Amino acid sequence: MGVANITNGYDLNGTPHPEKVFPAGLQAASFVGPAGVGAMHSAQYQSFIDQAYAELATLKLSAGTIYYQKSWTALSLLMLTGNLLDFSAP
Repeated sequence: MGVANITNGYDLNGTPHPEKVFPAGLQAASFVGPAGVGAMHSAQYQSFIDQAYAELATLKLSAGTIYYQKSWTALSLLMLTGNLLDFSAP
């Protein structure tokens, strides 16, 4: 499963609901970003991480509200690049 298969609506059991995507066919950074960040736990998912980064870096994953999606884009890119500030560090 690659980044292109991520949709913007799921049931709690993981069943996708691509019909709920608005506008139709667009992906949201609020789904792609966290999926890419979640994959960072293992090097075996590096290809998926790279795909997520590449899609986020286009700044075009704006399905839904622009402000919300751009915020998820910024947060996800900061984390994926290792530039998210660690507030717990002394």
